[in-house]
Amino acid sequence: MKENFNEAVEMTFIFEGVHNIDTGGDTKYGIARLFHPEITDAQWAVFSKADAEVIYDKGYWNKLNCDSLPRPLDIIVFDTAVNPGPGECKILLSQCGGNISTLITLRENYYKHLAAVHPDKFGKDLKGWLNRCETIRKRYCGGQNAS
Repeated sequence: MKENFNEAVEMTFIFEGVHNIDTGGDTKYGIARLFHPEITDAQWAVFSKADAEVIYDKGYWNKLNCDSLPRPLDIIVFDTAVNPGPGECKILLSQCGGNISTLITLRENYYKHLAAVHPDKFGKDLKGWLNRCETIRKRYCGGQNAS
């Protein structure tokens, strides 16, 4: 539901931070410049939280039709679209049957697979990814794993 967009974005900002270099390269507010070549050098120099929100609305929230999903599935789908990405999110969403705990478990398994297959590239990210999933699980599922 659209009224949940702000909550979803604020939660994602907590996980993503302001500015870092990660596997997506130069990243601000969770927006990896590598995946957004439309952002010019001049725009990137002054890229703000508000700029990230515009991209999140169009390229993530709307792309995954989060307005049509119930709360908190919409929030979790949005965060999954941000990391590990919209394409993988669609796959995981199609596999979870609308169950948020299952979606989180599928996401954890995806991260574990990435780290196992590409340890040099993703091994260092695994703990943070799993912590992110656990935080989401505690907040929206009462800490319960999928059965």
